[in-house]
Amino acid sequence: MIRKYKLYLCLIFIFVFFISLISYVSAFGISSPYWNTNPLEMRVGESKDISFNLQNCPALSADCVVKDENVVVSLQEGKKIARITSGKFYTIPFGTADQFIIMKVKIPSNAKVGDIYNVRFSVASYEEAGGSINIGVEYIIEFPVVIIA
Repeated sequence: MIRKYKLYLCLIFIFVFFISLISYVSAFGISSPYWNTNPLEMRVGESKDISFNLQNCPALSADCVVKDENVVVSLQEGKKIARITSGKFYTIPFGTADQFIIMKVKIPSNAKVGDIYNVRFSVASYEEAGGSINIGVEYIIEFPVVIIA
């Protein structure tokens, strides 16, 4: 009987331990005004600045880890027409949603109506530890740019 009680107690302890590990989440996120079924439409020679909103638990949920998030942005595809103009590194204070990544998109004069360019970039949280950078959560933002008349 005592052995069975110790086994149950051990299992309960392990269960509580694992639940405590997953009960807090990093609430860093990004919102994009464009995606696959909602492409950016531009004209030949047009230039536009686009804002992507960075957030870190703006609702101040009890499930969020209370800390500022450091993120790094990297343009992966679409370098012929797009560039990040607001910088590569960002610090998003806890409880905010007022940080923005600014991307300039410029359509070349030799583009044709109906051309489609794909733009993709990553936004990843990171921590500096002992001279190295450890990457955490990573989001991939991807959207088409359609050339219209």
